[in-house]
Formats: sequence, structure tokens, C-alpha cells
Amino acid sequence: MALTFFRTGLRAGEVLGLHRGDLNFHSRSIYVQRNWSRGILGTPKNGKARRVDMSKGLAKALTEWIELQDLEAAAAGQAAPEILFPGNLGGTRREPSYMAENWLRYKLWFPMVAKAGL
Repeated sequence: MALTFFRTGLRAGEVLGLHRGDLNFHSRSIYVQRNWSRGILGTPKNGKARRVDMSKGLAKALTEWIELQDLEAAAAGQAAPEILFPGNLGGTRREPSYMAENWLRYKLWFPMVAKAGL
């Protein structure tokens, strides 16, 4: 998730709103059409969908992530989630603060900025 966040410049809610079908590995692009914010799945902040580039490294990492999801789902006798970064409740998003925007900001972004001395 962190790599997707940093390599694409997507907003936190946009990363959380991604589904597998939003990824195009052939063209190495991501179709951003949803935003997850405060327990509501809506449109991106500007109200418009857009495409962003996916680096080779990110494409590799996301492919491995999806393969891991598939293996875990198969081992549990479940279908793999369509949500790219689901919570832990059977492929649904956790509420109210699963891996919400605040988690990305306070547990990931701010500590990294502080560690970098910025």
C-alpha cells in the first residue's frame, strides 16, 4: 500500500478506493475512479476519474500482492477480494478507521518525514 501511495501521488482515500479492475498491467496504468473517506465510497476529490502511470517496480509489487491475496483466499476457501487493499473483515473495508487516511498520515507519512529530517 505504501509503495502505491508514494509512487503514484494518489490521495490516501484514492489508494483505499482501488479495486483490482482499476489496474492495467499491459499499459502500466491505474484508473482512479473511487475515493474512500470516512466510511463512504465516493468519487475522487475533484469528482472526475483519471489515469495515472504505474512504474515497473509498482507493477511488480502489485502483481505479487494480488498473487498473495489469491493464495490466502484459496487457503481460506474464499474468493479473492476485488478491493485491492481490503480490511480484515472478509474482504470488506474496516470501519470506522481501518487503514483510513489517518493511518496513512500518522503511522506512515509523518514518521517518514520526521525520520528524513524534513
